[in-house]
Amino acid sequence: MKLDFARTIAYLSALTGVVCLCIAVWSTVQTRRFLATDLPAAGTVTAIVPSQDRDSNRTFAPRVRYLAEGQAREFTSILTSVRPAYRVGQEVRVLYDPAAPGRGRLDNWWGHRYVTVVSAFFGVAFSALGFGTIWVERRRSANSSRSPQREICDNLDAD
Repeated sequence: MKLDFARTIAYLSALTGVVCLCIAVWSTVQTRRFLATDLPAAGTVTAIVPSQDRDSNRTFAPRVRYLAEGQAREFTSILTSVRPAYRVGQEVRVLYDPAAPGRGRLDNWWGHRYVTVVSAFFGVAFSALGFGTIWVERRRSANSSRSPQREICDNLDAD
């Protein structure tokens, strides 16, 4: 029973890892597409918006105003930090989709690659854990299924 539970956890870990790696690939493709088609704009931080995360920690996100197609647009960044990363009045670079100019986001490395980096990290970790456990278990079962006569012959050959 214990072996079946461990095997199930190993296969679930491996599956979770593969799913996370697929998300990382999808996110990379989406980010490349976004960066290739979106337009840059100059933006200004108009406010620092406080919020609380799941652990009741206070976090902060910048609210940014920018001009797109002659109209002022505004958004609040989805990325928050414990300490405000921007100050009111700070000039920032914004990227927006020409098909949906009201959907802008900050143009920074972490903002573009957050999902990719996090999902790739967990994908590698879970895949290594799951596939590593499966590999070790298969090696153990292959070694334990060898006949005693074969082991004696192997030991004689080693001497």
